Amino acid sequence: MDTKTIFIVCVIRMIILLIFMIKNSITNENRNKILDAICEYNQQALENHYLVYSDKSLQLIPYEFSKTYYETLFNLFDWSCKNSVSPDVYEKIKPYL
Repeated sequence: MDTKTIFIVCVIRMIILLIFMIKNSITNENRNKILDAICEYNQQALENHYLVYSDKSLQLIPYEFSKTYYETLFNLFDWSCKNSVSPDVYEKIKPYL
């Protein structure tokens, strides 16, 4: 390999590394937003359930509904937090985002 080819390969690797660093930061931020929104939703649901004393069953969102960190990290074309959870869960926690 000549030096020009090695340089091009190194530049491509640096660009890929930079993209993954940015994606890692955004994924971490979006995941924290989703988990905080689920927490706020669950707290609000608990408060409403115990204040109203309704006979309805308490519907909390478990944290397992969100995708794993690596699933969202390696989905390179998804840079939002919208697809980290299912659409019905997202609609429930949308006011808390």
